[in-house]
Amino acid sequence: KIMGHVLISLLPALAGSDYFFGLRTHLLTATEAAVCMLSELLWQAVRREQITVTDLSAAVTGVLLAFHLPACTPVWAVCAASVFAILFAKQFFGGIGNNFANPALMGRLLLMTVWPQTVAVSPLPRTLPADGVSSATVLAAMKSGSASAYSYWQMFVGEIPGALGETSKLLLLIGFLYLCWRGAVNMRAALAYIGTVTLMTFVLGPEGFLTGDLPGNLLGGGLILGGFFMLTDYGF
Repeated sequence: KIMGHVLISLLPALAGSDYFFGLRTHLLTATEAAVCMLSELLWQAVRREQITVTDLSAAVTGVLLAFHLPACTPVWAVCAASVFAILFAKQFFGGIGNNFANPALMGRLLLMTVWPQTVAVSPLPRTLPADGVSSATVLAAMKSGSASAYSYWQMFVGEIPGALGETSKLLLLIGFLYLCWRGAVNMRAALAYIGTVTLMTFVLGPEGFLTGDLPGNLLGGGLILGGFFMLTDYGF
């Protein structure tokens, strides 16, 4: 039931990714959820363990993993990341609640380490006049010292290049409020995490002490996605 609430809370951001990046986002999200669930089912069947795939935690891992990848990620890469997330980051350590790190983030880490080219670029939103892909996300531009080409409003609503589920902070906030209403998220921990990272990026700014871009660091990347949906009370 709790995992079902988490999946419901992710629907606004998924709809936003469809609007900004096209229907391929649904293909990647559905593929990752299916491969994660199948990997868990086969692992438990081979080991003759209790089948827990119906608790939907594997589906949540798949959706969150998709949300951390660009919409142009190859399908074979998302399949590899899904298998790694479930088997090596979750089941090897005893399943839900026993994993040493979030499985979805470990799946992304695999791609960044072994096949970095699969996540090196992000497509531009379809609502922008330019076509093609951009290798410079907002945070990448900030890191290189370049001025961001996007306004804070564009960062807030999601009209920026990036992973398919992290760009729209507005839609993530809607999902977060739903989780708060259902009591499925640790609000204080999430806000403490987001606030601490935002503050430290301001204090230790690129030009020296207290030179960070507070709104840019808060809205330009996946900080809100990580804070809202990774810091739950249920360790998925």
